[in-house]
Amino acid sequence: MTDVLLFKQAIALGWDCPRAAVLLIFREIRQAHFGIQTVGRILRMPEQKHYPNPLLNNGYVYTNLSKDVIHIVQEDMDYIVQNKANRIEQYQKIALQSAFINTRLDRNRLGSKFRKCLYEAAEEYFGVTKDLSQTDGNTLVEFNKERLEATFVQMDVDQIEIPIPKDLELAIVEGATPVGKKEKFAKTSNELNTLFRQFCRDHVGGYAKVDSTPVLELALKMFFEEYLIMDEFKAIKLVLFEQNKPKFIELIDQALVRHEQLQKEKAAQATKKVEHSQWDVPSERIFNENYEQKDADNHALEPFFEYRGASNPEKHFVEFLENNKQHIDWWYKNGANNKEDFAVTYEDVNGITRGFYVDFVIRLKNGTVALFDTKTLDSDPNFVSKHNALYKYVQEKSTAEKPLIGGVIVPRSNSDFSVWKYPDNLIDKANDHTGWVAFDPAIANTKTHAS
Repeated sequence: MTDVLLFKQAIALGWDCPRAAVLLIFREIRQAHFGIQTVGRILRMPEQKHYPNPLLNNGYVYTNLSKDVIHIVQEDMDYIVQNKANRIEQYQKIALQSAFINTRLDRNRLGSKFRKCLYEAAEEYFGVTKDLSQTDGNTLVEFNKERLEATFVQMDVDQIEIPIPKDLELAIVEGATPVGKKEKFAKTSNELNTLFRQFCRDHVGGYAKVDSTPVLELALKMFFEEYLIMDEFKAIKLVLFEQNKPKFIELIDQALVRHEQLQKEKAAQATKKVEHSQWDVPSERIFNENYEQKDADNHALEPFFEYRGASNPEKHFVEFLENNKQHIDWWYKNGANNKEDFAVTYEDVNGITRGFYVDFVIRLKNGTVALFDTKTLDSDPNFVSKHNALYKYVQEKSTAEKPLIGGVIVPRSNSDFSVWKYPDNLIDKANDHTGWVAFDPAIANTKTHAS
């Protein structure tokens, strides 16, 4: 069976759908740019992996625009896959224990719980309710209207015309109709929607405007619909009426405070729960246009795609590994934020538990697995914490059957990348590599390890 969902407007605002495959737009589109709010809905992978059946890895957009004029805006390019690399046939599994902390709670945008925060703030600020037992025999609409009027909110706005600022350059977003600067009043729904969108955009606080403006818009509209059974055209006029604006700005501010507190509570809970799983180099990985293909004979995925913004230590360490490829089965440049990337946990300088995504996973010819994170001396405020966490992991997980070595590794100097050194013990400073061990793949292959 196939489920089909029909939307009037919510597709641009988000919905709780873990996976959608086809997007069919029945409307005239005047601009040739698709953004994350549209294309992202059919590109999300709920299990954060690709499937053996290629049909499950594709999304389809049907629109009145021809393929040659459709563009993906630059900020949304992360969602558009371009390059794929596959794991090498001679790969030997290593089954490392990896940790994952859901950091999506930290994203700087209004979340799905914001509407609930707005409702709670409105009930406290205006005294409105959705509980019929609290209305003293009145209907919910009558009671809530009286509550708003008691706080000096002007409710009769049918005949009120909303002035349009003459000298304000309105930010035009998809679906909005530009309003001429010489017009004195907003009279059409398009004009009001443009002003309302700008109002919401101006009052999302410190949250990302592009992602958060639609969330605030919908929350306000749904408040009037659920508490006052009021259509959105009248609701928008009520909010934009000059006498009412301060009241609703205060309501939004109170809701933002609640939302921020809710996010902090969720983040605190999330940091206490660390998910552990058995990790190996993924069988395939997708790279966007921020990566470029580079020559590498021993990378665990073929071909090797290097991040365009890779640091100098990372680039030089890749060269070092390739120069020593005769001693290495394979090496892998790890990702930095996904569940499929290898990580250990550490506490940052603020005492918050985070994931440490080690830069390189290396399997030597003798079966030793090396875990190294490339840096320069004193280049990271969490240098010591990260190394000590990785060192403890190596000591706890290393066995005779699967020996591990590793730590934070630095070049001998900023001009000499032929020798790389790491501390083979716990450290309390990161400004001097005296006494640290040089990583030589040839020598490392000759060593035996006890459990």
